[in-house]
Amino acid sequence: MKYALLLISFFIVSCAQKVLVPLSNGVEADPRKLKALYRDERIRIEVRTGAWKGYPSDLEGYLLPIYLEVQNLSRSEIDIRLSDIRVIDDRGRQFNALTPKDASELARGSPSVGFSIGVGIGTPHWGLGWWGPPYYYEDVSDIVKRAFIEGSVLPGRKVSGFVYFQDLPKDSKRIELRISYSVEGVVYDVIFPFEVKHGKDGSYNGNKENRQGSGS
Repeated sequence: MKYALLLISFFIVSCAQKVLVPLSNGVEADPRKLKALYRDERIRIEVRTGAWKGYPSDLEGYLLPIYLEVQNLSRSEIDIRLSDIRVIDDRGRQFNALTPKDASELARGSPSVGFSIGVGIGTPHWGLGWWGPPYYYEDVSDIVKRAFIEGSVLPGRKVSGFVYFQDLPKDSKRIELRISYSVEGVVYDVIFPFEVKHGKDGSYNGNKENRQGSGS
């Protein structure tokens, strides 16, 4: 029974997910809905964290998907590339956006784990057992279907989807999502700051409405 409790504790801890809470430093932030917004005369950029609602259902456990919506408010095309979207943490580590293909391959190589506890009937032994195979791999096609597609955004048009990053190290406390875009050859930068919190320590409970996801 001792080992069963240890395994349960490990499973609960491993399932705990980090939460990126937006900070209102140069952008509009709604911490309860985990949403941040930047707007000027050229562009409107909305960012949402904790918004993944697709397969694999546990994607946020090993990658960092961030929902991004870009609307062109100008009369010229806006160009935005994945190579111009980066995450930098408070220790100076930089994480570049992954292509949807690379994110899918990483997700495909990360098994989802499930287990249940059973008690043997008709035997004096109590045991912890696996029901079904211990590892299974989920469909990862949603990663491409829901991805933010880089390129030009026409005047008055909107592009949205998820941008994927490597998972953050456990010692990351704050991050900045840095987005660069160009209009007629002129490059502009927008920075979205976030505080990194972890559900397992009880410091953040999230918002049920937001956790249902967006971008579908």
